[in-house]
Amino acid sequence: MKKYAIAIVGATGAVGQQVLKWLHELHFPFSSIETFASKRSSGRFIHYNRHSYLVQELNENSFKNKNICFFCTDESISKKYIPYALKEKCFVIDNSSFFRLYHDVPLIIPSINGHLFHPKHHLIANPNCATSILCSVLKPLSDLYSIQTVIVSTYQSMSGMGLNAMEELKYQSLAEFNGKYKRERKNHFHLSKDTFKYKIAFNCLPLVGTLLDDSWTTEEHKIINETKKILNQDFKIIPNCVRVPTFHCHGETVVVKFHQKIDLNVIIKHLKKQKELKICHKILPINSNCAQRLEVFVSRIRKVDNDTLTFYIVSDNLLKGAATNAIDIAFLAIGGCKE
Repeated sequence: MKKYAIAIVGATGAVGQQVLKWLHELHFPFSSIETFASKRSSGRFIHYNRHSYLVQELNENSFKNKNICFFCTDESISKKYIPYALKEKCFVIDNSSFFRLYHDVPLIIPSINGHLFHPKHHLIANPNCATSILCSVLKPLSDLYSIQTVIVSTYQSMSGMGLNAMEELKYQSLAEFNGKYKRERKNHFHLSKDTFKYKIAFNCLPLVGTLLDDSWTTEEHKIINETKKILNQDFKIIPNCVRVPTFHCHGETVVVKFHQKIDLNVIIKHLKKQKELKICHKILPINSNCAQRLEVFVSRIRKVDNDTLTFYIVSDNLLKGAATNAIDIAFLAIGGCKE
C-alpha cells in the first residue's frame, strides 16, 4: 500500500490535534507526519500515545515533499499559504471558510457528495462544523421528500472557538464557583474581530461569529450558503446560532417543512440505515456522552403536522464537523477506505 507524507498546519489548535490523533486511530496510510504552527508555538512537541511531533514554524517552504496537507487554521493563513502548498502539488484539505464558496472548489462531505471529487482537484474545502452535522441528517431526509424550509437553532460549544476559549470557560467557571470572578477583568469573550463584553460561564450568547449589517451573523450565513452548496438544493434555511458554556459537541434543534405529507415510520426506518447516524429513543444523547464519537446522534424525532418534522441532533464538532471529515476527504482522494 502506498503511504503518504502528511503536513498538518495549525497542529497545536483544537482541530489540528484531533487530525493528528485520528490519522492514527483511523489507520491512514502515512509515511510521515510533520506539524506546523506559528512562530510562537514552534519548538514545542505534540504527543500522541508513544509518538512525539516537533512543531515547526510555518513558512513558504513547509510543503516541499509533502503529499497531503491539512489546513486547520483561520482564513488569513489559508489565503496566504495554500497557494504555496498547491505549487508543490500538495493535495490540500482546508478547514477554514476561505475557499468554501468558490465555485471551482468542491465543498465535500464524502458520505453526501463524495461523487463530486475528481483527481484533478488539488484543493477541497471542509464545511463548517454546524453545517456538516446538519447536512448529515438533511441529506437522507431530502432523499425521501422535497424540503421546503429548514429552521435550525444551534447550541455550539466553546471548542468551536479553539483551546483558548475552552480555557477561558474553565477559568470563568472556577472563578464563579470560588466567588473570585471580577467583573472588571479584561478577559472578555472574543468573537472574530469584535469583542463582546459578556461572561460566557453559565450564560448562553445568541451570537456566533460576527454580526453583519443585515442582522445575521457570519456563522448563520455559513449554514445557509454551505448547506445549499453541499446538498445542491435551494430551500429556505433559517438558522439561529447560540454559543453555550459547554466544552465539547454542538447540538441543534431542527424543524423541517416538506412539500409533501410525511410518514414518520418511514423516516425513522430510513435514518436508521445511515451508518453515520445513531438514532436514540430511550437514552437521550448529551454532550459528554457524544464527545470523541464519530456519529451524529438524533433524538426527539416527531411530527409537528402532516408535512413538518422536528428533531434534535448532537455531534462532536471537532470530529464530524472538522477533523474526521477532513480525513474522510483524504481517504476519498487516495481511493482508500478506513479500517
